[in-house]
Amino acid sequence: MVALVGEAVAADAALKKVYPLPDRGALALEVPANWKDSVKQPAADEPPTLDFAPVEGKSFIVTLLPLWRTHADQPLPDKRNCASRSSTRSGVLPYAVEQDIKVVELEGADGYYFSVTDNALKPGGYKFMTQGRARVAI
Repeated sequence: MVALVGEAVAADAALKKVYPLPDRGALALEVPANWKDSVKQPAADEPPTLDFAPVEGKSFIVTLLPLWRTHADQPLPDKRNCASRSSTRSGVLPYAVEQDIKVVELEGADGYYFSVTDNALKPGGYKFMTQGRARVAI
């Protein structure tokens, strides 16, 4: 069970929602009751993208993209290769105020995250972004 929680929703009730994963079963999440969700399914055999956002209050988006091996010989992510997959970090570097983006290892999990500030905020955009990756065994 994965729970999506934030300081803005700590006192709110959560709903158990189940999202089908093509040929992989389903992902069950506890989602704050006052959040809306949307699912983008690119193709029948590809992972869906799940977006969550509060209905009211401060605007933000939580995006969850479950990934799995597409080939039997593809290694599962572990702490070493999960943290080293920072190509996404270098991809945001041209758009970030920070020029030295610190990658933080998740304690008790195989994963990491980093945060940046947009250096050229556009109307309707988000000033801050935190992105990461974590291995969750199902």
